[in-house]
Amino acid sequence: TLSFSVKNAKNQPLSGVSISGTGAGSFSGRTDSTGCANFSDLPAGNYNVTTSANGMVNMAGETSTTKVYGVPSASTQTVALYYDSPATVEPKFVYRVGSSTTFAEGRTDSLEVFNGEAGKLATTYGTAGGTRVSPFKATNVYPFTSKTTVYAGSCETNNPDPEGKIEANHAAMAFVELSPGGLAQPTIQLPALNLTVLNGTTPINGAKVTTTDTKCPSATNGVKREYTTETGGHLAMLVNGVAVPDAGMPWGEYKVCASAKIGTKNRKLESTVSVKNLVEGTTLNLNLASGIENQTCP
Repeated sequence: TLSFSVKNAKNQPLSGVSISGTGAGSFSGRTDSTGCANFSDLPAGNYNVTTSANGMVNMAGETSTTKVYGVPSASTQTVALYYDSPATVEPKFVYRVGSSTTFAEGRTDSLEVFNGEAGKLATTYGTAGGTRVSPFKATNVYPFTSKTTVYAGSCETNNPDPEGKIEANHAAMAFVELSPGGLAQPTIQLPALNLTVLNGTTPINGAKVTTTDTKCPSATNGVKREYTTETGGHLAMLVNGVAVPDAGMPWGEYKVCASAKIGTKNRKLESTVSVKNLVEGTTLNLNLASGIENQTCP
């Protein structure tokens, strides 16, 4: 026998959950009013079991999932599942540079959502290295009854509090309460990279800049993001051909590369920097006058 018990986030039984399996034999059905579905007299062996719940999501934010379960000989395998109506998390991102008390609009391309009830792994929303936006909308988030942790990035090394020492709110992350079908809209501060790309003492407009999150394993060689520079030589992203300031980035360790054409030759310069300062940002100057000739940033 393979026995399923399905509940929602409040630990209440959930009826109508579709369950089907193939393997040593086959079966299909739905949970009853008690949230249970029992499949008896199955041939012993492994089964690929697919479950779904009418637009609801499981703890991993999946609307449907297939997993392997074993059916023991002359015994019962019991499986507990959880589904509920998904919540949406839509953080607004901000950052500040230097002594400014005014926050600028920040952007992110990915978001980590974590709740201890789902185990140790966080769920990543968005595409690391993709288009950066704010607010950033994460849909299909399971509405845990305990607070859910949210921060920018695509891996656990982007977590400003990896050891879980902070109980109150941390500016670089949010602890949100979610409800089934609900919406959470926290404000999250990104640490800023206060980069200036120079040729001698002159800021370079339109230089290419790449930042690589060297400790983020969600990409083979680290997560790479591309920027340009505006008239002051500072980080920006191109929006419809216009350079828009974009100094905020996920908490982390970065290799920063800047390159531009100086006279008749391309020049490139790289540096490694920790971007974790929320108060005034992390200042870095890259002077291409001393850069490597005939090279550009990858």
